[in-house]
Amino acid sequence: MRSSSIYVVVVLAILCGTAFTRVDPTFGVEEAGTVAVSLPLFGPAEVDLPVKIRETSEKAVDMVAPKLVSLKRDSGAGQITVTPSSVEVLHDGKPVAGIPLAAWARDDLVVRVRGLAEAGTYTAQIAVGAAATGGEVTTPVTVKVRSKVAVAWLLILAGVALSALLRYLIVTYQDGLRARARIGLLNLRLRQTRDTLGELDEDERRVLRSVADQIDELAVRLEAQDRPAPAQFDECARKVPGVRSFVACARRMSDVDDQSARNLLDVVKLWLETPVDADTIVPRREAAEKALTDLSQAINAAASPLGRQIAALQTDIDQALAAARKADRSDAIDALEPAKRNLLDARAALAANLAEAKRLYDQASAVRGTYGVKMGSARTVEDATVREPVTADASNPLRDIGKKSRRAELVVTIAVALVAVLLGQQLLYENQLAWGSSLDKIAAFLWGLGLHPVGGTVFGGIESLGARISGGSAKE
Repeated sequence: MRSSSIYVVVVLAILCGTAFTRVDPTFGVEEAGTVAVSLPLFGPAEVDLPVKIRETSEKAVDMVAPKLVSLKRDSGAGQITVTPSSVEVLHDGKPVAGIPLAAWARDDLVVRVRGLAEAGTYTAQIAVGAAATGGEVTTPVTVKVRSKVAVAWLLILAGVALSALLRYLIVTYQDGLRARARIGLLNLRLRQTRDTLGELDEDERRVLRSVADQIDELAVRLEAQDRPAPAQFDECARKVPGVRSFVACARRMSDVDDQSARNLLDVVKLWLETPVDADTIVPRREAAEKALTDLSQAINAAASPLGRQIAALQTDIDQALAAARKADRSDAIDALEPAKRNLLDARAALAANLAEAKRLYDQASAVRGTYGVKMGSARTVEDATVREPVTADASNPLRDIGKKSRRAELVVTIAVALVAVLLGQQLLYENQLAWGSSLDKIAAFLWGLGLHPVGGTVFGGIESLGARISGGSAKE
């Protein structure tokens, strides 16, 4: 008989706890469910726990203020008791110590808890009781506290930044390898240039050795961890074709036989022998480029059919003028000297004004056949043989190596950082109302670094996602 009574009491207690937890037949407390809040960037969070009570009889009752019985946080390894900084009961936004509840009435209270300093899942137990009977009922409230989404962004970006930094260090090492490759390529190009030039005179060998020494200096500085600037590589690279142009022009100086042309050649030589780290290297290179252009135009003009005719006629007139002076023939001297001046002017006008050069040449030709000027110089322009033209080349054979690749890598890195943040927010943050524990933050950082899988998805870092975005295309 006694065991049957106990069984009836247990069954009644279970039935009464399905919708409301009841202290006595006069009032009930509804379950609050789950409350979610965000943890401020600075300082602890506060949370309002709702308490809904109602009187289920015709009798009014005085309710005492709800009280927080316990507050625990799930640490993943167990429940940790948390002591809030303050607890306050509010009714219509005002603190209360109790509240009268009329018959059949329903009212809402708020238990404001301050001092939740860590993100996570909290379980609060709130006791509600009646003043007259002293009885009370305890109802659980689950609180989800998570950090601001900005914290997740910053941690993911920190991981991405570290990944980019590690990649930068690797690329810096690769840049050292590329620099060595550039030096090797410059030495190869210089050797090829040397082989195509044949026998060199002392002046030409001195210029070639100077450029070779400058390339060797880049290699020595690189080995000494004093990495040359890219501009120094560029300047040195420009000198390799510059050597070829210098030698070609030097060997054709007899075509122009002019002091101004020799001055231009000296400008080119000065640039080739100037160290690439000198303050004057850029203006000297620019002057040398212009000098090479002017010099090549003058040489090519002198080697043209008209230029060779002018040179041949000038030789004949010089010989006739020397003979006239020896014989003291004033009439011949008076005729040959203007003709010689016309030829000098014609040679000067060859590169800039071909028509003027032809006119002056025709005027000088008037003395042909007289005063000892040979008739054999009367060749037509069409009959003259054209020599191979000289090219002015001070271009950089290493131009733009790696530039496009570095620009593309920067764009991909920025795009990957944005994708990593958005994808990480979706996978790590959005569905986690209690996100923000130490493990969560470590996971976000490792996700950005490319070392933490989430739901079967691995970010893979800058290199992996960058390859997927670019379709796995090869680098330049």
